[in-house]
Amino acid sequence: MDLIIQILQELIPAFLVATGGVTIVSGGFTINSINKSLIIREKNKHKYLKLYKRTGEVKETQESEIPQIIRLIFKGNNKQDYLNFINMVKGPEELKDIIETFTTNVDEKNLRFCARNLQTVKINKKNIMKDLKDYLSNLKKPIAPIGLYHPTSNTIDLFIPSKQVLSHEFIHMCSSNGEDCGFLVRNFGYGLDEGYTELLNKRIFKYKTYSYYKNVNITKLLETFFDNPKDFEKAFFNNDLDAVLIQFCKYGTKKEFFDLLEKLDNFAMGKIPINDFIEYQKLKFKLYDIIKRSNDENKIKNFENILFQSSLSKILHNGYTLTSPHITSKRLK
Repeated sequence: MDLIIQILQELIPAFLVATGGVTIVSGGFTINSINKSLIIREKNKHKYLKLYKRTGEVKETQESEIPQIIRLIFKGNNKQDYLNFINMVKGPEELKDIIETFTTNVDEKNLRFCARNLQTVKINKKNIMKDLKDYLSNLKKPIAPIGLYHPTSNTIDLFIPSKQVLSHEFIHMCSSNGEDCGFLVRNFGYGLDEGYTELLNKRIFKYKTYSYYKNVNITKLLETFFDNPKDFEKAFFNNDLDAVLIQFCKYGTKKEFFDLLEKLDNFAMGKIPINDFIEYQKLKFKLYDIIKRSNDENKIKNFENILFQSSLSKILHNGYTLTSPHITSKRLK
């Protein structure tokens, strides 16, 4: 019975899903526009694959200029100065408790963009019924946004009064250099960025329910590839997707990394639930095969501790096969 309940929970889309800096409500909208959604997904797939081929070959990251007022206050670029500046800035009142919890749980050296963006961030409270049509048209997605962070204008749009949505978008802000956002660098790393953003949101603010469960759980597994999970966090807050690529490729291939990013993008976009569910299970065991190449007992053990928290993963590990419509699946080992 527990297994059946777990499968149903993984098949039913989460009420809150975050996508590309956008937090969305899923449900009836997806049913009405599923064909249009799949067409858009296929176009994005080809676009992403072209971008993925360039990843790691050209490092174009540029340090964003810290505003003059911050440079004057910071002395020697000491990491403690970021926290001091954050405490001096009078940000939006809605963020007061979020800032306090966030800065208590994140390494001070990772507060650079938080300090930079907090002084100018604006929160726009939107009317979901009034603005829904325009947003759906502009985003070309069959879903209703309930939160959105704009890196270039440093603004957060809220469509419902949810602290969980606001804290998610706040983390996007704290990882934004004004163009890139966390692991969303030069228009790719989209699904990985959303997964880790929501993982941090869950960890820092102790939410029991969360969005993007597939992306979050895959990101937790990917975190075990690092000797120190804090290095993964540091890469996120410095828009350093290359650091993840380099660490992954110690055990996996570049193609496997690109395939991982593409699947995470697909999960974040929200495909037909049964297909995503099967691809999600396969991806977990693909990563399991890759981490075993490390021959690092600690890494493998940490990975297994996360993977086999799921009763379904234990059954699949013992040879059960999942098959989706029109797709012949291979046995998962």
